[in-house]
Amino acid sequence: MIAQITTLGQTQIGKIPANPYFERNNFVKEQVSEKELSSIHNLGLEKITIEDLVETKTAFNIIGYDPATKLINLMMDNDVLALARTGLNYHPHLGFIASLLPRLKKEGGATHLALCLPRCLQRLLDAFVITGEIVPNLSPIDLSVYGLNESNDFVALLQAARLSGYQITAVEPDNAGIAFDPGHEQQIAKHILTILTGKTKPKVIFIAPDRHLSRLPIGDWLPVANILKETGVNIFTVTQYWHSDFMPKILGCLLTGLSRPFAIATKDSKMFKALQSRVLPIEYIVPIHWDLTIIYPRSSTSQNKLKYTLLKVSAAVSRTFAFGRIGA
Repeated sequence: MIAQITTLGQTQIGKIPANPYFERNNFVKEQVSEKELSSIHNLGLEKITIEDLVETKTAFNIIGYDPATKLINLMMDNDVLALARTGLNYHPHLGFIASLLPRLKKEGGATHLALCLPRCLQRLLDAFVITGEIVPNLSPIDLSVYGLNESNDFVALLQAARLSGYQITAVEPDNAGIAFDPGHEQQIAKHILTILTGKTKPKVIFIAPDRHLSRLPIGDWLPVANILKETGVNIFTVTQYWHSDFMPKILGCLLTGLSRPFAIATKDSKMFKALQSRVLPIEYIVPIHWDLTIIYPRSSTSQNKLKYTLLKVSAAVSRTFAFGRIGA
């Protein structure tokens, strides 16, 4: 390692100071095997040495954040915390958000959970808040398209929001529209702006597919995140990587021993560069059109089976003790 931030804008070469501006963490082991080095070389980075990779791993430990603490602080500082919804309904990202929802409300001030679901599902969501059950008869559309037809991590997230006292709102227009339709994005943004004009200083957690949140304009099309930002809304976007998703191969090689989630802020790219003598650019590591990326470790098959068994038990208990059922 060759550098460490001591104060904002000041870099010290050499020894790590006693009280660094960036706290030193231990997300990844600062050692490299020959297998890891070979994996990096196979990606076309033949000049990278073991020492270079140790520096890169050290850089991760210096610029990395504990994701729970980081998200709570971001909720305090922003009007909207925009979180990417994964393409999988069984995913550690959804489980992590669900576990954090009570603290995001209590400590971060969050009041609303805005979901990129068609507005025609609002009646179903209102009934869900009261009963804790998803009633298919209240939906005019196929619930399986939105992961609402079974017990899974997304439904568990909704249960956590309900129990934490969030107002749950569907904000997507009923018409599917065409891909990259500017009007579609503007309507979603309008619904969120309506929430933010409330008298109780609302703060919104917005969960949506990444196309609505990545700050990457395409022609005249702007994603919801850009539209909200242009109207003066303080919004922070968060995506994720997991081994089952489209994680960059170079990141998978570097984090084979990762044991717990950690987060990287794109704004720290200069610091990441300063900590390496042979620079591995941040754009090789995280998507630069997002504000924050949470990276999750692998989970074993046995862990997944246990988790989903517990989800089913939880759902059964919830139905048993529900204090009201529609149609009962």
